[in-house]
Amino acid sequence: MGLINQEEAMGILGPHISALRAIPLDAWDEYHAEMPESLLVTFCSRTRASAVHNLMVRNAAKYASSTDGVRLFERNKMVGITIDGRLAIRFKKLDEESLSRNQPSQQVDDFRGQQILDGIDATHNLELGYVLNEEETEVLEVRIAHPTGQGVYWWATLNNEGESGGTIALFTPPAGPEPQPPRIEPKKPDNVIPLRKKDDEN
Repeated sequence: MGLINQEEAMGILGPHISALRAIPLDAWDEYHAEMPESLLVTFCSRTRASAVHNLMVRNAAKYASSTDGVRLFERNKMVGITIDGRLAIRFKKLDEESLSRNQPSQQVDDFRGQQILDGIDATHNLELGYVLNEEETEVLEVRIAHPTGQGVYWWATLNNEGESGGTIALFTPPAGPEPQPPRIEPKKPDNVIPLRKKDDEN
């Protein structure tokens, strides 16, 4: 599975951007509105992230059930949606570099590495998530990111107007053949003593 550039991906996502942006925002708001204050101050950030993730998945499932071209997928506890059979999206909390944090697993590595996975009918894998402020008290941005293994090819902010906002490319795929290391010739010693033939001794 290859990479997809930002312009092409956003063209596919265009009709869905407003709804996609609402998925993490509504999940975050619902978590804080429905959870008693006594529990909010008790739960750690990991517990909160898990709860918000579950709400994001539920919101995504609702959207998939009511929208043509959008399908829910579930594969070994990884849940997300596919759009038009081309883009697979999973939902995560993202850091400032638009990277998601996971417990290591081969499935996550394959998804982020743009591998084709059985049961996920898509040709490219993306991650959609929320970025918190420094105090982790509110959502600063909702972003869509194109992972490439341990890095990110590009990411885009989904703004209030339902369009892609500020973007940055963190990785540029190589063009042409892979460069080869330079050939190193063995160094000849400075003081070479020539061998004398027997005839030279006479």
